[in-house]
Amino acid sequence: MLCGKAYCPVLSKAEALVKHLPNLNSEHVDGSSPPGAFVGHVGYPKVYIGPLIPPTKGDTAFLDTPELWLGKDIQTIIDYRFSLIRGKSLVDIHAATDPTKYLLDLHDLALSSRSVEVDANFVKKPRMAVVLSEETQPFGPSALIKDLKISPSTGERKLESVYYDDDQLAADGIVELYHEGVEVSRIQKILSLGMLGVQEQRKIVPTRWSITAVDDTLSKRQLAAVKRYPPIDKHQVYLYNYLDNVYAAILSPRNWEFEWIEAWFPGTAWNETGSAPALMGDHEPYEGRTTYAAVGGCYYSCRLAATEALQRQQRQAAALVLREIRPGYILPVGVWNVRESVRAAFKTRPQIFDSFNEAFQFACRHLSIRPQVWIKNSVLIRNEMYQPRLNQYFTS
Repeated sequence: MLCGKAYCPVLSKAEALVKHLPNLNSEHVDGSSPPGAFVGHVGYPKVYIGPLIPPTKGDTAFLDTPELWLGKDIQTIIDYRFSLIRGKSLVDIHAATDPTKYLLDLHDLALSSRSVEVDANFVKKPRMAVVLSEETQPFGPSALIKDLKISPSTGERKLESVYYDDDQLAADGIVELYHEGVEVSRIQKILSLGMLGVQEQRKIVPTRWSITAVDDTLSKRQLAAVKRYPPIDKHQVYLYNYLDNVYAAILSPRNWEFEWIEAWFPGTAWNETGSAPALMGDHEPYEGRTTYAAVGGCYYSCRLAATEALQRQQRQAAALVLREIRPGYILPVGVWNVRESVRAAFKTRPQIFDSFNEAFQFACRHLSIRPQVWIKNSVLIRNEMYQPRLNQYFTS
């Protein structure tokens, strides 16, 4: 209890490790992949790639489908991820243009409409190296693959049609799958394994990059439509709490603009020893941005959720989303947490206000950080509060 947290992250990881320790005492695993795969980024352009395999059989889709996790407690999510053994083999990213049998087996796995039977032998027993990231879902043990046998099931037709269309641009394939109702997390896996795009240009993409690429691509495509809609009529405020993360989203009645700010409280993963919340964020004007958001993948997952909400309303707005990461968030569980939480927030009934000041003050009553701190760290709030607008000088 030296860290002062309500629940110890060391013990949380230890409990999951002990629970799954018997599964790590063999060079062999036989189980049902969700289906899932992971592509590392270390050593790029040669990266480790392989299937995610639990030592159990049956329907295991929930182990690698973040869209099904909202509402689950953090220990359950850690248990899900630590139950998956990550097989890996070193592959060049350009192998997707002319796939080897190993890569084709992974493609068959990813195309499956249900969990896939996988039998793998490893060079050594899986090694438990807990990997935590704000971009990717956590995962546990890993081992180099000696040989792999996959028993393919029926392929998902929506996925197959895009996979075998080797003249289609990757971005168009991403959008097509999304409009067909394929989960964002599933599209990310397909892109990561080098299964989208013109055949001669296909590449394997590290998982953490593919997650952001899909969120970015989809939100940009949606923005093309959103920017043609008229602005909303009044200020809307949405609130949501999950895993001791508090979200406050404000939509303002004017042309598109977007800002995401997150505040990591003392004792959280990226502010272990601080004495005050550490704020970081990024902003884009109507024209968009030309550089990668410094705050990372959460920016793009939040932007996707915001554009989806505006698309449903068939309106545009300036969108501000504030996130407080409080000490109960003992371990980062991945960018899906932001996407699914902000999606859920925008599906609640909003509070409506005539002015931005009213909306902002209401949001701050549900946040711990003082309004002055948010103002100091926000471009959009300062624009709303202090930037004169032309319509102020016209009367009806």
